[in-house]
Amino acid sequence: MDERIVWQPINLNRPWYHLGIVLNPDFAREMISLKIPLWVQERMNNLGRESLKKLGIDWDNPYQFYRDTSFVKNFRLESNGVWLGFSENLSKQSFNEPLIYHSQGINSLLRINGLLALVDLWADDCGPVLKGWSIIYNNP
Repeated sequence: MDERIVWQPINLNRPWYHLGIVLNPDFAREMISLKIPLWVQERMNNLGRESLKKLGIDWDNPYQFYRDTSFVKNFRLESNGVWLGFSENLSKQSFNEPLIYHSQGINSLLRINGLLALVDLWADDCGPVLKGWSIIYNNP
């Protein structure tokens, strides 16, 4: 993976339920090191919800963060098993190789678009904002 690329979808030529995301290990390491308060995670979920509403998807908490960090462990669209997630134990990760998110329950282009929109919002649009909040939170 090119180090300038933060994330990219994989398995787009396979059946929908095999969608995956490859995440740059440097970005992953940075996001897991950024500690943020719960209200910032809630704000991210609000932004994700608004992004999904534009696509016609109504879901309140699309981001499941890893503990009190900026790292998103799961992107969710519904409570009945539509997600894109990282299932490995993060505390044992070396972050030397790209991280791979796997999907579950994707059976429509709308769900693919929703999950990709969530990843894009988190990685490309909100990464700098999360870095800023982490600096403020950790240096009162």
